[in-house]
Amino acid sequence: MQVDVSQYNALIGAYCFEKKHWILVIVEPLQRRILYIDPAMNTPQKVLDRIRKQWNQYSIHQLNGGYWLQKFTWEVTSIPHSFQEDNSSCGVYVMKFAQQYLDGSSLSLDANSVSDTRIEMAKMILSNSDDISEYCRTCSSKARKKCIWIGCDNCSSWYHLDCVNRKIKSKLEAANIQSVDFVGPCCSKDSFYVVKEKY
Repeated sequence: MQVDVSQYNALIGAYCFEKKHWILVIVEPLQRRILYIDPAMNTPQKVLDRIRKQWNQYSIHQLNGGYWLQKFTWEVTSIPHSFQEDNSSCGVYVMKFAQQYLDGSSLSLDANSVSDTRIEMAKMILSNSDDISEYCRTCSSKARKKCIWIGCDNCSSWYHLDCVNRKIKSKLEAANIQSVDFVGPCCSKDSFYVVKEKY
């Protein structure tokens, strides 16, 4: 599918540098400008050259007017923004900067509010996500014929019993499946289950 970029003020994406550091990239087609916002401010020139080259290749193959866009020299630059003070929050900064850019506000995140911002973003993502409650968290499919489900006691996620390598040994056990303690793979490296004792 081709896109007519002249209809957009900006194309926004995150670029992962060497599989360990996120940089925000904003292409402003009408200004023929590529903004890079590096929360750690240590982007080597080779990365900026790669971003420009990848944009040129993408514009030729995917965008209406790609050759027209190719004719221009694209300015690769940054804009004022705050910087992360640790080695693990670049993703939070990138997401917050993207939101602030879209809102038209300055790109700023106080290092003391990173944890709160991380929680705020997680809530926003989850509240805008599709409902996955009817899907097994292991195989990502819905119910199958004669399928028995088991719920995680920690996070309330549901799993097909056979997807978590749990076998039912008797009809009595199947009837009492809701009385089984279970922690799913998402909450524990070694999922465990113990039949609850009735007093």
